Amino acid sequence: MGCCRVTVVRVNGESSVTVGQRISKLAVIHWFPLEQFPPVQNLLDAVSRDSRFECHCFTTTNDRGLKEFSAGSVVIQRRPFPSRQHGRLRRIWRLLSFPMWVCWQLFWFRPDALLYFEPHSSAAAFLYLLCNRQCRLLIHYHEYREPREYQDRGNRLFGWYHQLERRFLYERAVWISHTNADRVR
Repeated sequence: MGCCRVTVVRVNGESSVTVGQRISKLAVIHWFPLEQFPPVQNLLDAVSRDSRFECHCFTTTNDRGLKEFSAGSVVIQRRPFPSRQHGRLRRIWRLLSFPMWVCWQLFWFRPDALLYFEPHSSAAAFLYLLCNRQCRLLIHYHEYREPREYQDRGNRLFGWYHQLERRFLYERAVWISHTNADRVR
């Protein structure tokens, strides 16, 4: 299997561009169901057309009745989404087991690069990067969230995940997209 040449941007300290880092295995973590996010679907479709590297995507199941998304050669693995229709304990279990499950899958896949979307997916990346410091980290945000939004009752766990990002993951990232001054601080 060949490699794909990518350009990455370092975000710790001054920004600089590093060209030519090679990726043969890419892992994508997207907490929310892919079916609700066409930009991620477009990315996975593009990746599936490039045979130079292998891609696995880890996400949750679609609970809105949308047609299940697939992307050619990309291996998409899903866990149940913690729907409000389920009891509190089941939701908590699904929230907490997702990062552990993804981390376990990453140990078997051993990606060269890990791309996660939103703070909701960051705990899995954090756990994996504790053990595999060689893996390059890429982060993307669909939209900006105000810091006060993490204080809402339903977002407290993700607020904690955001703290993991700020304290550990941002400095490890070689690429962060859709950022602004508040996010980088």
